[in-house]
Amino acid sequence: LLLARCLLEDGRRTKAREEMNTAIAQGTRPFLAYRFVGEIDLAEGKSTSLSNAELQMMLRQRPDDLVTRMLLGESYERQGAFAQAAATYEEATKLNPKLLSAATKLAELNAGPLNDSGKALEFARKAREIAPNDPKVLGMLGDAAYQTGNFKWAYSLLQESARRLPNNTEVLYDFAWAAYSMGRVSEARQAVQRLLALSPNSNQQ
Repeated sequence: LLLARCLLEDGRRTKAREEMNTAIAQGTRPFLAYRFVGEIDLAEGKSTSLSNAELQMMLRQRPDDLVTRMLLGESYERQGAFAQAAATYEEATKLNPKLLSAATKLAELNAGPLNDSGKALEFARKAREIAPNDPKVLGMLGDAAYQTGNFKWAYSLLQESARRLPNNTEVLYDFAWAAYSMGRVSEARQAVQRLLALSPNSNQQ
């Protein structure tokens, strides 16, 4: 395991993964070996290669391990098990109320497939409390506010988010709708024009 850690720190991820797979096959400190594979997946920006059963086994051994819990939530998401993913992320927020990634995941799930605008707003608020100056969080909260009918607040949040993220097409799209809902047609038009300039084939119209 120490060799694999050194290999990862040297940027030799493929070799580190091979060492971990060997450790898993040999049954060497299984929790640490499996978790290390999860860390390599995260470092490579990949979906975890660990199965739900493996991740659940890890949580039985270390129920307070946030990395494993977040990996399990993401695995549920990929499989379309959105309610299970949300429950897993909520457990993560109980372990660490200031975990931004869990709060944003919950806001996105509730705004999307779970279709609960009230909860989406609740978790978007929490995300903003954790990261008040993050423009992406501002945009997410603005969208949640818009979905609950608070157009004035949504406009204010999305205006600031769009100012700080001028090339973010999702923020521009949401800002355009918020501006239009406030009767600011000229601003909405400008946002749409900017959106189309950035993404000519966009279907966000």
